[in-house]
Amino acid sequence: MITDYDFYTGKYFGDIIPETSLEKYLSRAEDSLQELTFGRLQDLTEFDENVQKAVCALAEVEYQIDMASKATMLRENGSGGMIKSKSSGGESISYDVGNNLIYSVLNDEKAQGKLKYNTARKYLRGSGLLYAGVE
Repeated sequence: MITDYDFYTGKYFGDIIPETSLEKYLSRAEDSLQELTFGRLQDLTEFDENVQKAVCALAEVEYQIDMASKATMLRENGSGGMIKSKSSGGESISYDVGNNLIYSVLNDEKAQGKLKYNTARKYLRGSGLLYAGVE
């Protein structure tokens, strides 16, 4: 693992992900960061604070997307969402996902990828890890 609970709470000051779920989301975040850095993290034996912070930030994005998806019960076909209004007689339900950034990327993998890239870029800008060209 690139980082752990102690770093998440003590240096990144994260408080969104419960300790019992943190390992799951850190693992997902590491997978995302490996993809964003074109596998360059595999060559590193030590991870500086910015890489660890990028993993923590990505873990929070992964967690929030997962929680929003469960809260809205969005399905692959785009139906579902947070109930905005409900009628009983004719059985009418209106859904609303609001203007929240996380909710806006739920059914759009490209938008999720852009959100993850921008999240990692905040910590890895200038490190060369996000460079897409040939070295």
